[in-house]
Amino acid sequence: MKRLLILPLLILSIALGEVASAQESAPTDTTVLAGSSADAVGSTDIKRLMDEAATAYGEQKYSLAISIYEKCLSLSSEPSAELYYNLGCAYYKDGQLSRAILSLERAYRLDPADSDTRYNLAFLADHTAEKVEQPRSQMLSRAMDDMTHWFSLPVWMSLALGSFVIFILLIYLFAYGRSEKKRRIGFYTGLFALVLCMILNLFVYRSYRFITDRSEAILTAPVITLQSSPDSSSQDIAVVHEGHKVRIMDRVGGYAEIRLADGTVGWVPEETFDLINNFSD
Repeated sequence: MKRLLILPLLILSIALGEVASAQESAPTDTTVLAGSSADAVGSTDIKRLMDEAATAYGEQKYSLAISIYEKCLSLSSEPSAELYYNLGCAYYKDGQLSRAILSLERAYRLDPADSDTRYNLAFLADHTAEKVEQPRSQMLSRAMDDMTHWFSLPVWMSLALGSFVIFILLIYLFAYGRSEKKRRIGFYTGLFALVLCMILNLFVYRSYRFITDRSEAILTAPVITLQSSPDSSSQDIAVVHEGHKVRIMDRVGGYAEIRLADGTVGWVPEETFDLINNFSD
């Protein structure tokens, strides 16, 4: 880590400069709710379209609801977790599993603290053709991810900044306390506040990395064959189906090297997946 006292301000300034404010929370269940996007351009039009999409969803016209939600996204100046959540619900009802997972993953990327999005992602993961288990060596990283997603990035930033301010105040108490008892309290509680500040900044960093990461994707082709090299004539490694989240390792000549959750690595055509953190498509 860099210098202890400037670390909180460095991370906070970077995150504030590059990451938008937290989005509205997702609906409480798989029922699509209508509403307006506070950050959208033409909020009146988007509210009207959201009402139309909710009506279409309620009438089980899921293809129509999907087209309306996608139009809402195209009109929005910034991506909305609520819109992606609703779009994912409509895709699921329309029988498009991979698109439903992709939309919910994008909602999760924008608002990782929402428990309903996490629940629905776990529900959809159980509906993929095969279960890809994570190795035990990744359990600690997964636990850290779960803790990171307790709050959104702005909340972690606020907590980190608050702990840093408390640390400064306690250092002042230690330096200028009129009694030995006050100076002792200032020292030990200040030390605790510093450690807490460092831990919170770790979560700020992990949350920032999660939001800006562009290496994770969802397999969207119904059946994908992993190959040993970026060549259609290369050896087949494994066969997987749509809906799985993978990490992009490399790209060569229209192929991408991907890693599955269980650590399996292979090459697939680029048209067989969509990046999660790519809200323009």
